[in-house]
Amino acid sequence: MKTFKGLLVSLAIVAAAAVAFAQVRPQVKNYFDGCRGAACDNVFNVEGTQEIESGGIVDFKTGAIFKDAGADVTADLRAIGGAGLDATELGFLDGVTAGTAAASKAVVLDASSKINSLDATVLKANGVTVTNATVGVAASYKIARAETALDGSNPTSVASGLTTILACTLALKGTAAPGVGTSNLTGNISGTNFDVYAWKVTTSTDNTLIASTGTESFYTVCVGT
Repeated sequence: MKTFKGLLVSLAIVAAAAVAFAQVRPQVKNYFDGCRGAACDNVFNVEGTQEIESGGIVDFKTGAIFKDAGADVTADLRAIGGAGLDATELGFLDGVTAGTAAASKAVVLDASSKINSLDATVLKANGVTVTNATVGVAASYKIARAETALDGSNPTSVASGLTTILACTLALKGTAAPGVGTSNLTGNISGTNFDVYAWKVTTSTDNTLIASTGTESFYTVCVGT
């Protein structure tokens, strides 16, 4: 019986020693690492591999400081945790170049609040959807384009679809020299239409321009509201 009691006492001593060592382990390790004094009492350095059993919890209390190679990263880690970012979401930020859009990456404006290479399916400006936005076109302006065949009379009128036409440009469609056929086009804004006048040389030996009765096709691009 005495032997059994002695064994129980020994086990209790060993258990108490294990608990005590667990409590002072950081200080013991820091002592051998060269850290001394009260400033090191709550410092725990991890070297090599430390395993946490399945279901184990590492709970960093309020005020705990995280360091990476001596640099305080506490605020960064708490900000990430507080925002609820997962690995996929963090991947959207990795490798981002400010001012340049990239597939599957977050869009970050550069120092001039600009972004390049952005292909937007729907683009809004001040809450208004901008359709086929074009660089150099003022706010609220629209672009209308068309391909039309001359109707043999002067002028051939092209409906722009715009409320107000501000300017138009036109070009004769073709890949070969026009010869004595329609060789020149002029235009005039007429309300919401753009009237196109066709011209040709009188003969192959007379370059005087006269009205053309040809039916060639031409392109128009108009800007307006």
